[in-house]
Amino acid sequence: MRIEHKEPLNAIDTTRYELPELAPNTAPTQTQLQQAYASSHYLRGRLQNLALLDQFGKNAWLVGNGQLEDILREVEKEFVEVRESVEAVNRGRKETQEAGGGELEGLDQAWRVGVGRVVEVEVEIANLEERRRRILREGARAGG
Repeated sequence: MRIEHKEPLNAIDTTRYELPELAPNTAPTQTQLQQAYASSHYLRGRLQNLALLDQFGKNAWLVGNGQLEDILREVEKEFVEVRESVEAVNRGRKETQEAGGGELEGLDQAWRVGVGRVVEVEVEIANLEERRRRILREGARAGG
């Protein structure tokens, strides 16, 4: 939203570090003196930080990079270990499935035979019931 309207970022109020303009030939007020002191203190601290950065910044950056490289090596090592572990699990799963494949085929075939027998029995039951009804009808006609 702010970027769309091209407004500056106002995250930190820096006006307290700016020196106020004094009217010529006038004495500064207490507020102006406090603002000048705050600005001077801020600029002195910034100068010290820039001097430290100039003196130690490169080494600190190199040390930080070295630490990041160590972390990267550890993460890559852990990644390789995890990948190998996953591959081992997958190999074991595949071997187990292939070893059980024959048994599974046999069980599947037995199930199909069992289902086929159940269907045959149901067909035979239906035929016997039909035959029974026919005999009862014929007996009712003959006896009737």
